[in-house]
Amino acid sequence: MREQMDAHGIPTHPYYSDYSPPLADQKANWAKPQSTAGGKDNRVSTWDNYISGYTFILSDFIVDGCKFYLKEPLSLRIDRSDDIFVIEYKYLDIIACEFSEEETELAFKEYLAFIWHRYAQKKDEQLHRHAQVLKNHIKKIVRKVENFD
Repeated sequence: MREQMDAHGIPTHPYYSDYSPPLADQKANWAKPQSTAGGKDNRVSTWDNYISGYTFILSDFIVDGCKFYLKEPLSLRIDRSDDIFVIEYKYLDIIACEFSEEETELAFKEYLAFIWHRYAQKKDEQLHRHAQVLKNHIKKIVRKVENFD
């Protein structure tokens, strides 16, 4: 089976499909008020509180006493829904959620560091199949890591 690639030539995760927002008429039907016995609409639409995000570039970074050198900068999207900022990176199964953009970016870096330390340094025989996939993916992203401790 041939792997599908994203715009950057990185294989997409085999069991995720791309998210596509609902069409305008679907959104209109979804957010349509529903009457209640009291005549008031008590339904809250999180769609109305959703704010589209932006893309930022993540290059080499320092976290948890280590400097991570990436093979290429990562283009990441940060979105906001209500008061939560989210970075989702399907290639490594990472979803970082926090209450500020800075905290979300830090959480994402910490997840990358966790995957590197937990999986990339182990032999394949020590890892289950999904962990081996993560190991291979993180090694395609990270060139090297220097410890400062």
